[in-house]
Amino acid sequence: MTNEVKCWCQHCGQELESSHTGNCPYCGKSGKRCEATATVAIGVKVSASAEGPKTFFVWFNKKVGLTTGFILIDIAFLLLSTVAGYVAGILGQFLGALAGFAIGLVIIIVYNLCLKKKVETTKRKVMARL
Repeated sequence: MTNEVKCWCQHCGQELESSHTGNCPYCGKSGKRCEATATVAIGVKVSASAEGPKTFFVWFNKKVGLTTGFILIDIAFLLLSTVAGYVAGILGQFLGALAGFAIGLVIIIVYNLCLKKKVETTKRKVMARL
């Protein structure tokens, strides 16, 4: 390691010793400018390995595989629920119509039974008056 200090007169630029104090012996004005430098030799060891990126890509490919699998499972559930919804809708309309038909049939039968008794009662009253 080497150290070096250089000083100059701030006004005329003449080189001065670093220990000099007072006015410049050349121009007579006061003020100096100093510059210090240090030189150091540093050893640097650089190494590189290709296994880091390989590990990353293996990990990345596993993540992509898992993500793709989850997306495919979600799509399967979406398609299954869509088909189930359509089937339930069609079945619901069919069963709704069937239930409506059955209830209507029951109402007609009950109404006719009740009306038949009324008609017979009215018929008897009319026949009794004649």
